[in-house]
Amino acid sequence: DPARFLRTLLLGRAVTLLVLTVAAAAGLAPAVLVPVAALTGVANASIVASYRLLLSGIVPSRQLPRAVAVGATANELVFVVGPVIAAVLGILTSVLPLAVMTLASALPALLLARVATTARPTLVTRKGARWSAAMAIWLVCYSTSAMAVAVVEVGAVALALRYGLAPTAAVVFTLSLCLASVSGGAAVIRAGGDIGLTGVLGLLAASAVGAVGIGLAPNPWFAAAGCLVVGLCLAPLGTFYSVATERLTPESSRAQGFSALRTAQGLGVIATSLLLTVVRVGHVALVAAGLELAALTLVLLCRGYLRTAVTTGRP
Repeated sequence: DPARFLRTLLLGRAVTLLVLTVAAAAGLAPAVLVPVAALTGVANASIVASYRLLLSGIVPSRQLPRAVAVGATANELVFVVGPVIAAVLGILTSVLPLAVMTLASALPALLLARVATTARPTLVTRKGARWSAAMAIWLVCYSTSAMAVAVVEVGAVALALRYGLAPTAAVVFTLSLCLASVSGGAAVIRAGGDIGLTGVLGLLAASAVGAVGIGLAPNPWFAAAGCLVVGLCLAPLGTFYSVATERLTPESSRAQGFSALRTAQGLGVIATSLLLTVVRVGHVALVAAGLELAALTLVLLCRGYLRTAVTTGRP
């Protein structure tokens, strides 16, 4: 039962966050806090996959692309608003944001009881999923797209320091990315959520150009423009990858497919984070752009096959 599984994951994460909150309030050392904080992330990919699986059971197939686009846009809104809320709450006490995160993880578990009664039943198998070549290509594409986004999300402070700005100026780059991603999500919602293979090619190219702009920008305003371009592509690409995963995986292994998609995104973020520790942020942006262009080339070479696979759902 995906809903029951998701409730278990959410409550487990809430308990871990509660432990983290209590440990932080007690003033325990980072050696204790960091492992507990890491533990809260263990279930994240499965939580996202389970949400997505439930969405497929609630929304009619013809409306699914738009619903996925709404979810992607909501995610970006939270990414914009969340840090602001945390900063405001942190003025009162540093532990308060953690307490709110704990409640935010537990509350959906209570709401899911009603969702579970309206969702169509979904068959889930414990057997490992067998990915088609088409699915593997989209996982690679999502990973490279995530790398371009992570240059801004993870490297924002490095971008600010690159131009001799104060670290707090990093908010200019992250806000540029997030506000543009919300706008891109609104656009794809208006379009019905289905951008098609041609749209994916254009967005991959645009995202790579934006990353190149970040890497070669002579001043912070050009870099912010690059962040805007990357952000505009974020929600539409994420929507396409999610819908393609739905069409390319059998129902019994769809949960694994969505989890693999989230994991591919995480691997892209991890790769960028590691590169940022040893390479300048501008060079990392160019690496991300190069890999995204390589993924674009792969899609172009397999265009006919991918179009048939996504359209028919029979790779």
